[in-house]
Amino acid sequence: MKTNHTPQIINTSKNETGVGMEIACGKISAYVYFNKWGIDVCQNNASHRAWKGIGKFYRSLDEALNHYRSDAMRKILFAAAAHREALAA
Repeated sequence: MKTNHTPQIINTSKNETGVGMEIACGKISAYVYFNKWGIDVCQNNASHRAWKGIGKFYRSLDEALNHYRSDAMRKILFAAAAHREALAA
C-alpha cells in the first residue's frame, strides 16, 4: 500500500553503543536502533502493545527492508538510515 506521508523523527537517542530513534509515518510508528551488530526494529502495532515484544533484529538495512513490505515501514527505515548518517557526519 502506497502512502503519501513523510516520515517524522519524533525522538533520537545516542549512546556509546549506537543510535536509536522513534519515527512515525502516517499511522505507523516504529523505534529503530542501529548498533555495531545490526539494526533493531520495533514497530508499534497491536502485537507489540499486547505482548510487549522487543521487535526484530536484522544484520543489515537490506535485510530489514526485505522483511517489511509496507511503504510506510520502508520509508521509516530509509529515514532512520539517513538520520543516522547525518548524525555521524
